This record gives sequence, C-alpha cells and structure tokens, in this order.
Amino acid sequence: MDAYLAIAQQVLRVARQPMSPRRILNAAFKASIVPHHLHGKTQHKTLQARISEDILLRRENSLFFRTQPGRFFLREFQRDLRIPDKYRHEFISRRRKRELLKGLALAIDKRDLAHQNGRNNTVDAENVITLLTNQRYNYEDPRNANPNSVFIWSFVVVTRDNSVLSYRLGRYRDDTDNFVHKRTIGISSIVQEKDRDLFNLGGCPR
Repeated sequence: MDAYLAIAQQVLRVARQPMSPRRILNAAFKASIVPHHLHGKTQHKTLQARISEDILLRRENSLFFRTQPGRFFLREFQRDLRIPDKYRHEFISRRRKRELLKGLALAIDKRDLAHQNGRNNTVDAENVITLLTNQRYNYEDPRNANPNSVFIWSFVVVTRDNSVLSYRLGRYRDDTDNFVHKRTIGISSIVQEKDRDLFNLGGCPR
C-alpha cells in the first residue's frame, strides 16, 4: 500500500473520527509513524491527493470516503453503529475538471512593453492593440514559453440595456446548489490561436 495511505489508515483507525489531511499528518508525526523517506513542506496536500485519487479510482472499494469536503474517514466504520451517524454518511464530491490549455496562445514580447510600464507596472491597452496591429506578436505554447513572452488575456463583460451582469463565482456543490460567496462581472480567458479572428479586423495575418 502507498505509504501515505497506510499512515492515514493507521491514524483514522485509532482516531475513529473523520480528519483533515493536515490533522492526520500531525497525529502521525506525534505517533512517530511517518517514514523518514517522506518529507516536504506540503505533505498534507500530497496526502489529500493520494486519498482523493484512491477514492476516485477505487470508488466503493477504496478504504476511504469523504464525510464532507476535506474530511476523510475509513469505509470500514460506515456500518459501525458505535460511530456517530454523522460520521458514517458519505459526501459525494463533484469531480473537478481542470480546463487543460491546448494549442498555442497569443503572446507579445515584454521588452516591447518595458517603456510603457508606469509606476504601478500597468500597460496601456491602446499600446497593446498597436503592437498587435503592427504584427508584433506570435503564438506560443504557454507550457514552454519564452521567458520574455507576455500572454494576452481577454475579459468579457456581458450587459443588458444599461446594466452590467454579474455571476456567482466559486466551487459548485451538487448537494447544496451553492457557490462560495463571490461574484464576478466578467469572464476571463487566455487568447488562443483559434481565437485569432478577434483581431482579424481587416486581414490581420496569423
């Protein structure tokens, strides 16, 4: 078994209650059951990732389940009536879908912007448009970008009559139909090669 999962199993079996990854590791260090080869400043994040992956891949066959976001317990206790009822109900987490950036993205050379930066390190949007119009741009893979490249993002605001629409923002949970209490007035996105028509106002080449 994975060392992190073994630690979590041992701690939770003794604690007999759900715990966060950070609390699991704290208890493990106090009990001196963390192997010497496991080290790092963010071990709790590694532990959470390992448990989450085990639940995702093994589902009901996993040793673990969530009782709430960020709280894990052992499946072996689900039918143990000595455990409080609130600890025996599984929270079904909505799987996160990372928006993977595929393809090339619009970039300009930051050296072209150096003389435009003000005290607040801001850039004049009109100057950026001028660079784009003068074909001082290229398309690059953001994952292997030139250190001098600055990628262009768009920010779309939707209006209705004279009003700007806003949207609820944050993680969505199926069980509560709820978001974190934040709002945004627009949607941001990096400009990719497939979006180049946004700047094609009169035959602007790729």
